[in-house]
Amino acid sequence: MGIKELPVRVFVDPDLDVLLTTNTNAGTVLRQVAFDKSVQRHLGSALYIERVERYKKERGISEDDYNFSEVDLVKYFKGESREMKRYILDSIRDWITHNPDNKLKDFIDFGGKGKEKPLSYSTIEKTFYSFFIYRDALQTPIIVKCITS
Repeated sequence: MGIKELPVRVFVDPDLDVLLTTNTNAGTVLRQVAFDKSVQRHLGSALYIERVERYKKERGISEDDYNFSEVDLVKYFKGESREMKRYILDSIRDWITHNPDNKLKDFIDFGGKGKEKPLSYSTIEKTFYSFFIYRDALQTPIIVKCITS
């Protein structure tokens, strides 16, 4: 393509939480780069996973112990409870969307405006996900989800 130089930013030993949050905000709240909904959900899911790991580390919980609930996480990160609820939902949506057993994903256009596949991610989110995913944080231990997943 004739490009001889490529500007890059290299982050040495970055704070993953800061990078994920900044990247998510750039594509959602700040609208600097318009991220597709599926990308937003994937970033939210990554932030949820990071918060779970941080919760376990700060509380001294062993790595394989998931005997705490989504409600516990929301309470612990009380300064960002609204964001935590969104990260939880994003994680659920992302897990369903990318689950190997999801037979519907072959028919979903994740790019937003494509015409090759019959369903857009937005359509799936507005129909299936809005009807079938419980929107509040659960009080049951996360381990229950890990066992049934």
